[in-house]
Parts: sequence; structure tokens; C-alpha cells
Amino acid sequence: MPNHPVPRLSTDTLKVQRASAKTRILVEKLRLFVSSMRFPERTPRAELTITLLMASMEHAEGVAFLMEHGPRYYGMPACALVRPQIECLLRGIFFNSADATHQEIVYFIENDRLPKRPDAEGKMRALSLAYLETLATEELGHISNQLSGSPLTRLFAFQPSELHGFVHGGAMLVKRYGISHASIGFNAPDNELLALLGSCGLAAGYAMTYIAARIATDPGEEPAALRAAHDAFLAEFLDRPQ
Repeated sequence: MPNHPVPRLSTDTLKVQRASAKTRILVEKLRLFVSSMRFPERTPRAELTITLLMASMEHAEGVAFLMEHGPRYYGMPACALVRPQIECLLRGIFFNSADATHQEIVYFIENDRLPKRPDAEGKMRALSLAYLETLATEELGHISNQLSGSPLTRLFAFQPSELHGFVHGGAMLVKRYGISHASIGFNAPDNELLALLGSCGLAAGYAMTYIAARIATDPGEEPAALRAAHDAFLAEFLDRPQ
């Protein structure tokens, strides 16, 4: 068989992969910490909230895992996981809030649809992403001043409409694929991918913090391994020169 040379990875690709590894390690520690917590008796509200927030963290872990294994080949499916990560986080916080009624929780579980409420004109419409985003931002702000600020979806490098495009095959795919006579592949700038990874890790931390503060009866003490992973993550994404 011919001995083909192994292509060298670019500095930017290696940077994204190293950042992905730190994000994956952090989210894995967050998930394991949640698994060690004690929770109240199962109710539809608690079960739905924990399921959605755990799923949000696992989506973040999936984003980091795919990016770590090669942003050029797995960057697009990684970006496609960001939208469900956000939506699971926002839905989980909403359904645990006082704003969501028991009837709305039952409606969602039985119909797999967000509850409907009358709009300004009296028409029944499903709750929007913007509504859930505003409520979740307020709920997190009540837990910690560090979590208050910009609406959650605006933490991400891509806008919500662009994230939808990654899921459904929208214009963002064309914008982020490099096409030439020689090759085709995902070619998003590394600064976008690094920003996306940082936001995914932060959002996963929000999910863990919310579970510990609002759902768990005994969250326990944060393990040293989690603190170390969190410190490494912050050093990568918050102390990195822009």
C-alpha cells in the first residue's frame, strides 16, 4: 500500500482541540457531581426539570467531545447540538419555576409541546424562546449575581437563527463550509469555535448551579477535581487574550 504522509494539524485546530478537552473534562465533572446529589421524591415537575437540565449538560459534553476529535470533520454536528443544549436549559428552568403551572407541565409531558398562552391580541400561542430566555436569565440572577447579565442565548458565538440552520440545513452550513476543487469541509474561524466552547461550558455550569440551588435536597460539597477542572476552564476561556 502507498505510504501517504499524515497531514499536520494547524495551530488553530490544535488550539480548538485543547480547549475542547478542557470543556469536556469540566462538563463531565459537572455531570458526575449532579449524579452524586440527593433529590426529593419524584414529582412530574422535578423529574422533568432534572431530565432537561441533565440533557443540556450532556449536549455540552457532546459538543466538546466532537470538537476534540476534529473541528473540521465534526464541527458542524457539534454546532447542531448547541441549539438543543440551550433549549433544554431554558425549558428545564421554566418548568421548575413558579411561572409554570402543574397543568402546563402535564400538557407538555402528554403532548410533547410547549404550553400555549394568550398573546397581546388574545390568540393562543406557544411560549417563545425569547420568553423562556428572559425567565431563565431572571431565575439564574436570583441564585447568584455572577449568573445575571446578558440573556443566555446571547452568550453563544452564533445567533439563535444560525443555530437553527445547523440543525435543519440552513444557510449557515454554506457559510461555514469551505468548498474548492480539492476538498470540502467545515471551516468556521477558530475564534468562533473557541467562543462557542466557552459558552457551552458556562451554560453547563448554569445547569449544575440551578440543580444544586433549586432542586437538590443535599447538593454536597463541590469536589476538588471539579474545582480544578473549573479553574482550568476559566483560565482557557476567560483569561485568554481576545
